[in-house]
Amino acid sequence: MTWGDSDISALPEFNETSLMFIDYGVAQDFKTSGYKFLIGVARAIAEGKGVVEVSVDVGTRETYSFYKGKDV
Repeated sequence: MTWGDSDISALPEFNETSLMFIDYGVAQDFKTSGYKFLIGVARAIAEGKGVVEVSVDVGTRETYSFYKGKDV
């Protein structure tokens, strides 16, 4: 299961759904800014059922521009 393409912390059902997947033994891949602590991500990592990809180009327009070469 892959989470991403937006801010996963903005999904009100994220933690509940992520924890359900863990209980069913489903591995999850999280693509996130890492901006907010999420219990679903933490438990998946702790149980060896999660991989996290943190985007380093988030935060400010300046850092996005620096990493991507332009501000979009």
